[in-house]
Amino acid sequence: MKKAAVFVAAALAASVAVPAGAQICAGFPTVDRQFTFGARMDFPEGLDQWGVEASYNASGPLAAWVGLNVASDEDIEDSEEEIFVGGLSLELPMLGTMIGSGVSVCGVADVAFVEEEDDMVIQVPVGLGLGANLSAGPGVGLAPYVIPALYITHFDLDDPILGDFSDTEYDFGIRGGALLGFGMFFVGGEVKHVFVEDADPQFGIRAGIRL
Repeated sequence: MKKAAVFVAAALAASVAVPAGAQICAGFPTVDRQFTFGARMDFPEGLDQWGVEASYNASGPLAAWVGLNVASDEDIEDSEEEIFVGGLSLELPMLGTMIGSGVSVCGVADVAFVEEEDDMVIQVPVGLGLGANLSAGPGVGLAPYVIPALYITHFDLDDPILGDFSDTEYDFGIRGGALLGFGMFFVGGEVKHVFVEDADPQFGIRAGIRL
C-alpha cells in the first residue's frame, strides 16, 4: 500500500475543580464556552509526527476540534505529509450520571484526511467516549479518558500494479489517555490502537492551554 495510506494508518487544561459537564470524554478538558490550544507529538513506528490542535466546547452538549499533523518517513528526505483532522462530540449527561459523579460520556466522530497527488485516504472513527475528572492533589486535576470506536477507512489510490484502486475497511480501535491539569495548563499522554494485522499501538504526548 502506498505511502499516504501508511501515514494515515499510523497517525491518524484540566483543573481540580472541573465540572462534571466537561467533555473529557472526547479527550479535551473543556467546559461550556471554553477553548483549548495545544501541540502534540506521536511516535508511530518508522515515522516522525507532530501536530497542533484546537477545540471549543459550545454552550450545551456539542464540542468540536480541528488539527493538523505533519508526518515524515525517518529514512526519506522531503517526505512530509499533512494530515488534516477534525471532529465533533455530543455529550450524553444522563449516561454519565448513571455511571457516577464527575463522569462524562459522549458520542464521538472524527475524520482524518490526507491527499498526495492522485492518492487520497480518509479515516472516520465513530465511537463512544468515557472520561472522568479526578483530583490528583492540591491544585492538580487528573482527567483519564477512553474512546472505543469503529474505524472506517476509505482508500482511493493510483497503484502502479493495480491501477486505480478504491476500497473501504471497517476495523475496531480504541484511543485513550490521561491529562494532568495545572490551572489553565494541561499535559498528558495518549495511546491509540486499531486492531488490524501487523498494526502496533501508537503512543503520543500532548500539552496545551485552556481558556
